[in-house]
Amino acid sequence: MRKRLLAVAVMAASMAFSAVAQAGSPQILLTGQRDPAVAVSSLAVGAAATGSYFWLRHNYRHHNGALTPTAAYVGTSVACAALSPIVGTVIAQRPMTQREVWVMTGSCVVPIVGGLLMNAVFDAHPEWEAVPVKHRKRYSK
Repeated sequence: MRKRLLAVAVMAASMAFSAVAQAGSPQILLTGQRDPAVAVSSLAVGAAATGSYFWLRHNYRHHNGALTPTAAYVGTSVACAALSPIVGTVIAQRPMTQREVWVMTGSCVVPIVGGLLMNAVFDAHPEWEAVPVKHRKRYSK
């Protein structure tokens, strides 16, 4: 168990180092994100969801065995998909675009590949992206 925990810690540290080292590049790691702050937040929430999955599996397997691997995967994926845009908004200090939210959700369901697929879908269909609303200036008399 200690070797597995060490391997997970080394992998998480290398992913974090890769994200920080490439923060200046337009596309961080393999997340499909274009904003470095959003990509780092997506990686952080994904790592937390992965840790939560292993924690759930370990605790339920040793105590009562009621939680199946599929239930743990679905629960952590839903939590990841819900929290990713929230954490991304806080870290980037701006609202997330529709593309960013879908890439984050795809990365939560199928790590790395899901985000790349969602990004490719939005590249193939640029009409799906929302047009930013232009607010009229109100002049006082």
